[in-house]
Amino acid sequence: MRVFSDFFKGIDYFFKGLSFLFSKGLWYYMLYPFLLWIAMFTATLFLVGDLVDSIVKWLEEYLKSVITEGIAYLSFVKIASLIKAITFVTGIILRLAFWFIGGTLVKYLTLILLSPVLSRLSEVMESKVSGKKFEISFVQFLKDIARGISITLRNMFFEYLFIISGFVICFIFPPAVFVVTPVLFFISCYYYGFTMMDYSCERNRMTIREGIVFMKKHKALVCGTGCCLLLILKIPTLFGDLIGLTVGPAAACIGATLAFYNIKKEESAEV
Repeated sequence: MRVFSDFFKGIDYFFKGLSFLFSKGLWYYMLYPFLLWIAMFTATLFLVGDLVDSIVKWLEEYLKSVITEGIAYLSFVKIASLIKAITFVTGIILRLAFWFIGGTLVKYLTLILLSPVLSRLSEVMESKVSGKKFEISFVQFLKDIARGISITLRNMFFEYLFIISGFVICFIFPPAVFVVTPVLFFISCYYYGFTMMDYSCERNRMTIREGIVFMKKHKALVCGTGCCLLLILKIPTLFGDLIGLTVGPAAACIGATLAFYNIKKEESAEV
């Protein structure tokens, strides 16, 4: 089936993008996301640490007043031990929760802040494969950035909308989780691939509506490229996050650019 062949073609384009990232001397485009990730992760750690400490301190004072008044027969030592145990467990849970939420937000914020770099990278890549020179226009560059950010926010909104809907469905009918989970995975793949390929749509003066039509027409290929990006961003551990955000978006952007260029080339040949 063409759907499967296009999906695996999208995966192939991602790995071609990864190869071109180094063979075409574009590796320096990874430096910006690397520095950006470090800055954002450091800021997140400090903010989360201060927030958790404030919450735990407030909880400790609150528990002291409630337990002391409500359970007067407990000894002071028992009360202090109980409060310490509760606040300790609460602190761990809050740190894990904020780490997970913060990590997800950092990834999305990074993709938004990478819009200027990925827009330029897509342009440079197409110049290398087509030989076409694009005129550098600061005004157009700002428009490209604005569109990249708006598309990322749009895709993020729809992705979370589907995720929330999926959770509601699973809550009402738990067995649906076996269907909803893979569906949500491929929806995320589609929107990741959409974000990467839209840089080429913008450069070729396609409106957002025209870009959406183009993505739907080649959704399996878009999904394949996005799948690789999503998986590399989901690499577990702190070091995995660093690799994913440094290498993934650049490789996916180049792969999506190559895919878009070849699709347009094939369409021109058919005409």
